[in-house]
Amino acid sequence: MDMTYREMIERYKKGELNPEETERLERAIERQEAIGEYLVDREEKEAELFWKEEGETPKAGDGQKVMTDAIRRAIRRAFLKLGIFVGVAVFAVVMLLIFVVPKTVDLFFYDPGKQLGEFQNQMQTDLAVYSELALPGQIRDNVLVRDRGYGCYDIRVTQSYSLTGRIYDVIGRVERGALTLYDPNILTRPTGNVFGWFQAEGTGSESLRELYAKEDNMLHGIAGGPQSSREALEGLDDDTLYLAYVTLDEMLPYEEFVKYLSSLDEDGLYAWCAVKTSDGYQLYEAGESRRFYPENLGFFWGVPSGIVKDGWNWDKERYPELFPSWNEDTEENLASEEFMSRHFTSLLRYTADQKDFLSMMEDAPDAETLDLAADYVEENGLMVYGFAVAAKKELLLTILEDPQVYEIYCTEDHK
Repeated sequence: MDMTYREMIERYKKGELNPEETERLERAIERQEAIGEYLVDREEKEAELFWKEEGETPKAGDGQKVMTDAIRRAIRRAFLKLGIFVGVAVFAVVMLLIFVVPKTVDLFFYDPGKQLGEFQNQMQTDLAVYSELALPGQIRDNVLVRDRGYGCYDIRVTQSYSLTGRIYDVIGRVERGALTLYDPNILTRPTGNVFGWFQAEGTGSESLRELYAKEDNMLHGIAGGPQSSREALEGLDDDTLYLAYVTLDEMLPYEEFVKYLSSLDEDGLYAWCAVKTSDGYQLYEAGESRRFYPENLGFFWGVPSGIVKDGWNWDKERYPELFPSWNEDTEENLASEEFMSRHFTSLLRYTADQKDFLSMMEDAPDAETLDLAADYVEENGLMVYGFAVAAKKELLLTILEDPQVYEIYCTEDHK
């Protein structure tokens, strides 16, 4: 690596330069001294010419004038050397401000453009994981970054996949660890009560119909229950593809859920699975009751672009199956609870470890919640309480008739 002359001189003083570097530096110093001497001599000749023109050329016996002239030359020489030094110093400072300081400031803040692979940067990796984990219906795994220095970046977040087929890109900036998007709703998570299990009493062992058959239990799901769901679905347009949040009446083990999902449509459905990540919260000190507050975290099932990132780099030991390969074993892997548990817990732990990224996501779960969710799934397995799917009115009404479904909430929005 090339050294600056300042670094080279410091090493020269310490005797740390090799012979070739020493010779090169000494030649450079000699060249600068020669240039300085030449400029001083030129000044002296100009001074002599001035004295001649004024008719006051100092004589050999005029000691005072000779001394004055010598002092003047010494002063000129000193100022010339000082000017050269100041010029070099100013140049060095300017170069430092232009090329070094902006990059140094970058080191203290989240860098969305940090290269993790040939076609992979930091933010698109973080968003690929986060969008699968927390944004049903969309996958965002491509972020274009322009580094403006001093911890500031312009970004363009593109959408690679949407369950409904509607694609929305957004531009914004990351400025010293703070994210600003010119459409902030793009990365907004669905409302907490988008599934009917929101604030349901118990730990999920009973069905919702059993829970809400009790007089003192109030439904908190946004769809309003089976009857309200039906009325809303009947008012939908026949040909529009909707993003539907389907609440299961009973929580299903993952492999049972896969069989159920596969039975809904002969061509198969692409879906986002909502996974139980805790037993809820105790309401009273005596432990008389608990309420289930789902985090609405999950993963895509049957969506190749949602899980495949061949050629991407990540810590495969800490995050196994974070981005599974798409091959002849994919169908078997998608149906395997063991495999998809590794995938889901890797999504959780990876996101928990990206604390700078999490701090920019306004409604994201915190790192502790994500780690606890991973611990829970590793101990209890995958239990699914709902799913998001893109479907038209006719299929949604058919799904609602299934006794395993409690309610459905629909939106035309990409989220």
